[in-house]
Amino acid sequence: MSDFGDFERMIDVSAGGETELQGKVFVVDDEPEIVEILSDLVGSLGYKVTGFTDSKSMLDAFRLGTPDLVLTDHKMPGTTGLELLGLVRKINPDVPVVMISGYLDRKDLIQAISEGVFAVIEKPFDSDRVLQVCKNAVAFSHAAKLLSRSLNLLLFHCDDIQSFLVSQGKGDLAHTVHAEIQYLAEQRRKLQNIERG
Repeated sequence: MSDFGDFERMIDVSAGGETELQGKVFVVDDEPEIVEILSDLVGSLGYKVTGFTDSKSMLDAFRLGTPDLVLTDHKMPGTTGLELLGLVRKINPDVPVVMISGYLDRKDLIQAISEGVFAVIEKPFDSDRVLQVCKNAVAFSHAAKLLSRSLNLLLFHCDDIQSFLVSQGKGDLAHTVHAEIQYLAEQRRKLQNIERG
């Protein structure tokens, strides 16, 4: 029950219909001006935004504290946005990555989709589109974290649940509960590898 309360506190719908999501966002672009513009824009949603002008610094920070969203430029010197997407997905596949690009050819777009990009936004970007995509991505991230935490709790207590049900003469129900928990775990693994377009 408290897990749902935690999730409800993450999403606060005001009377005016605006949704404010609390979350942590990393913005990566090799142009400091773009980092500042995007940081201010995304920060207007109430997120804690940290800006980076290179992928290495972002990855170092990512390993220390996972954000709810990575918003990255595609064309950057050194590690590109596409390469960064792959690295982020290897470290934590639950963190959505949104790529912003002035030009993304078909091959790069197909690769980004196959590697699980959450969304692609074209430059020059529309502020409203950026805000909506960020809201959706952070909500997805929060839901993924809640699902993982709930599933981990179920898996941790699975043996206790089964033992209790068996002791109550409900062996068939114990088997069904175990099978459902394993099914949820398998679906979670599939979700982590899903191709999002």
